[in-house]
Amino acid sequence: MNPSFFQKIKIFAAKHKAWTAVIVVIVVIGGYYLIQKEKASQTTTTYTLSTVASGTVMTTVTGTGQVSANNQVSVPAQVAGTIDTIDVSVGQRVVAGQTLVHIDSTSAQQSLESAQIAYDQLVQPPTTGDITDAQNSLTQSYTNAFNSVASAITDLQTIMPGINTTLYGQDGFLSDQHSSYLTSTGQGYRNTAGQEFDKANIEYQNVLSEYKGVSLESATSTITKLLADTHSMDSDVVKTLTDTQNTVTFIVTSQPDYDTKDVATAESDITTWLNQTTSDNTSLLSAQNSIDTNENSYNTLVTGATSLQIQAQQLSLSEAQQNYDYQDVASPIDGTVALIDVTPAEQVSNGTAIATVVTSNEYATISLNEVDAAKIVVGQKATLTFDAVNNLSIAGTVSEVDGVGTVSQGVVTYNVKISFDSEDSRVKPGMSVNATIITAADQNVLIVPSAAVKTQGNISYVQELDQKYSTAQEAAGVTSVNAPKSFPVVVGLSDDTNTEIVSGLSLGDQVITKTTVTTGASATTKSTATAATTRTSGGGGFGGGGGASVLRAF
Repeated sequence: MNPSFFQKIKIFAAKHKAWTAVIVVIVVIGGYYLIQKEKASQTTTTYTLSTVASGTVMTTVTGTGQVSANNQVSVPAQVAGTIDTIDVSVGQRVVAGQTLVHIDSTSAQQSLESAQIAYDQLVQPPTTGDITDAQNSLTQSYTNAFNSVASAITDLQTIMPGINTTLYGQDGFLSDQHSSYLTSTGQGYRNTAGQEFDKANIEYQNVLSEYKGVSLESATSTITKLLADTHSMDSDVVKTLTDTQNTVTFIVTSQPDYDTKDVATAESDITTWLNQTTSDNTSLLSAQNSIDTNENSYNTLVTGATSLQIQAQQLSLSEAQQNYDYQDVASPIDGTVALIDVTPAEQVSNGTAIATVVTSNEYATISLNEVDAAKIVVGQKATLTFDAVNNLSIAGTVSEVDGVGTVSQGVVTYNVKISFDSEDSRVKPGMSVNATIITAADQNVLIVPSAAVKTQGNISYVQELDQKYSTAQEAAGVTSVNAPKSFPVVVGLSDDTNTEIVSGLSLGDQVITKTTVTTGASATTKSTATAATTRTSGGGGFGGGGGASVLRAF
């Protein structure tokens, strides 16, 4: 009888025990490997979702400090001007923001109106009349420039010969013959004046020749060059007369016996000439400035303002508005007026103490590092909590920020004073206080959990699935046959929980906040960057399937 299959195996195993053991080991290892491989292939990806909502995002700065009492604030002027009215009296109760003193705002109002007009002119398209007026103003400025040149040259036709006679004429007050009686110091003054005159006289002759070839009908570039040359020459004449006047002054004070009969006439002539050339020089400079201003205005109207010009004027307008607002000196806190430091019609400067306001309310003083302190300004709201009083929260307002930091062991800190908006008898001076100051807040904006926003390089993006799920499914997590798609977004403020979405999402959209991958019996949470895409009317996006890929710029 032939042995069965299993009997044959038994006989083979008995005869070949070593080989049998090897075969058993191989079979066991191979089986284990196949079982584990099968388990590893059983992978499940679960997505936790969140719906885009409307809400508020706030950025804050936190700090710790102590409670103090009897707050006293010296209120300074923030602009210079004349005290117009005093609107409170000593002992009067005031509230934060109430005007204490008004500084005359006439000039500030005019500056604000002028800045507003200048801004409107930049951003509004010009009319034909505006361009015509600008062209006429520019033409008139060239006419005025030519007339200023003509007036200066007319005056110099008398002044230049007069200086020449004074310095070099046979009977001139400072001629070579007369000046030989001067001391070495006087000779030095006289020689300097002579050298300046020689230079100015050459320039004068050149300008005179140039002037004879120019008229009002000449090209504007020709008039501009003549104006510049005349101004330069006239400036040297002014310097000549100044040096000549210095010489005469030296003679009057140090050598009174020098040509006593002519000294008064020389002194009078030189003063008259100096005043006239100085006046002409001012007119020439004003003419040049007028051309530059009118030419810039005309070109701006014709070509339109640049973005930098608009930004610059916006800044000027903002500064003018701020200066106008500062005319009302307001109390930064609720309290009682303890002192008024100014009187009506008094001139004050930026920083002048206006009044002192004292409040019996408590306040908190906290210490911040230089980075956080740079974000704090007077008027920001804060929330205060206390280690000694559980579940108590008091609102506050920043009333003071140190202008100069304190350095300790190389670390710079700034003290910030926060006034309490309400009182609670449980809070005592000296208690520890924790302050959270709101530095920025955007309300009624689109928000998502910060975990939903991912970044790659300088691009922010979110991931979405290709269908909608219920609220219960969002929190429990869902699976999807199709991989998520990435969409670029523009983000705004971000706090510890949520991030503002400026663009890229709509109210009600669902975004992925967490991705959990379960392999066999284990689970991991991961975030895989996929290619960002721009939304289209048909929905969907690039990079939706097939694992991770590189995020594209948008």
